[in-house]
Amino acid sequence: MTRLISCRGMKPRFLIDPQVVNFPRKIITSQEKSYATTEYVILQNPEKRSVTWRIDDSSLQLDNEVFTIHPTTGTVDSG
Repeated sequence: MTRLISCRGMKPRFLIDPQVVNFPRKIITSQEKSYATTEYVILQNPEKRSVTWRIDDSSLQLDNEVFTIHPTTGTVDSG
C-alpha cells in the first residue's frame, strides 16, 4: 500500500533546552526528610516577535507538594 503525504516544514517558534528532562530517581519517605532537586529548562526565541507560552499541568497531581513547576506561563522576548 502506498500513500501520498504532503506536508510543510515550519521553523520552531522557540527552542527548548533540554528537550527532555530526566529527573534522578529519588525515594521520598516523608516530606520533612526530602531535599529539593531543581532542574532548569531554557527557552530561546529566534523569531522577530515575542512568544507567549504555557505548560498544561492539569494532568499532573500537584496537590501533594512533592512535585512543582514554576512558572507555568510566561513570555519569551524576540531574539
